[in-house]
Amino acid sequence: MHPVLVLGSYRWDQEWLPLDEFEERLRAMRAVMAARDWTGLIVHGNSEESALLTYLTNFYPRLRWTLALVPAKGDIRLLVAGATRDLPAAAMLTWVKDVGWYGNADKVLPEWIASLGPKPRVALAGIGSMRPAVYDKVTAHCQPEEADAALLPLLRKKRPRERQMLRQSAKILSDTAAALAKDGLIAAERCARAGQAQDVRVLFSLDGGKTLKPFETPTDLTNPLSAAYVAVRYLGYWSEAFVTLGADTSEKTAANAALGAMLDAAKPGATGRDLARAAASHLGRHAPHPMLGTSVGHGIGLSLDEEPSLRADSDAALEEGGVYALHVGITGGFASAIIAPGNEILWRG
Repeated sequence: MHPVLVLGSYRWDQEWLPLDEFEERLRAMRAVMAARDWTGLIVHGNSEESALLTYLTNFYPRLRWTLALVPAKGDIRLLVAGATRDLPAAAMLTWVKDVGWYGNADKVLPEWIASLGPKPRVALAGIGSMRPAVYDKVTAHCQPEEADAALLPLLRKKRPRERQMLRQSAKILSDTAAALAKDGLIAAERCARAGQAQDVRVLFSLDGGKTLKPFETPTDLTNPLSAAYVAVRYLGYWSEAFVTLGADTSEKTAANAALGAMLDAAKPGATGRDLARAAASHLGRHAPHPMLGTSVGHGIGLSLDEEPSLRADSDAALEEGGVYALHVGITGGFASAIIAPGNEILWRG
């Protein structure tokens, strides 16, 4: 469940993500702009989905949304929705010097577009998560081209510092999953917050793993926790886990064996179909869990669910440099891992 207000550790860690990291990312994004003859780019992000915005600026909206205005040359601007009193705090989260208020968008947007030249070509990223009112405000001043398909591939191959962020996220995930198994949901979330997670999301099962639900009200734990899904976000980077709790069962053993076979097969170039085939021999007659269906994994990073989507009927493949969440789910048993194909397991349940 996405919270109304995201509470957690928000900061720009300049030791791990210094300015030169974002200069490299900006160069990569501007190379895409040049290849498509875009003179300007608008990148949208909100508190639920901000992968491209965070990749470029390190900014993660805690509520509402933000626009990054990126010219082909020159300085970037940010327009942050929210109270003007929050702008000084927002400016501390990003390397971008010009952090302004979204309430001035009707004045700022046409001025910025005019500065791009006599016949500007503007592209827009993040359309899928934009509120209609925000989209209408942008398109009132230009008719942008859709940019997601061209820019999202930049996120798929993780830079060395991104890999380090994912290792730390996976460490928090590991501690959180251990606290969940030992002391329950509230202790797990407390552990993640103490580990400086920005966001924590948990689904849990009290019926042997048949169903997973969010925590909404205090629950009478007549039955013990039997399975859970946990996701944590650290400095923008996500990690996730499906875990089976309690004593070993045949279903739990089958899921773990199937995951092990998938990990052995998880080399660059392996497809979702290949991974599912490797797992199948260990699952016997167990049917896939309805929450996962034919899914065996997906990319993970600044977005909780990145491309490619790896499915039993898909030829989408693992790539060198990517990071992936792999999972096996049957009724009564889950197992999962986060890997960089070929050389590293960041986490395994």
